[in-house]
Amino acid sequence: MRKADALKLIELEILEEKICESLAKQASRLVMGEGSLNPGIVFIGEAPGEKEDELGRPFVGASGKLLDDILASMI
Repeated sequence: MRKADALKLIELEILEEKICESLAKQASRLVMGEGSLNPGIVFIGEAPGEKEDELGRPFVGASGKLLDDILASMI
């Protein structure tokens, strides 16, 4: 099975089985990861913020800006 297909199955399982009830009460959508299927490094957030929930994308709010600034300072 291709990695992209496996990730899609995981996403569907999370949505259909309502695996995380507490998050479902607070969030309007599932925010899955983005990027390479063969990354050299992975960043995992604690929970989607308001902007992430609104857009359905990871690290696009204030915490994403902070992460971008931290990464930029390392170059």
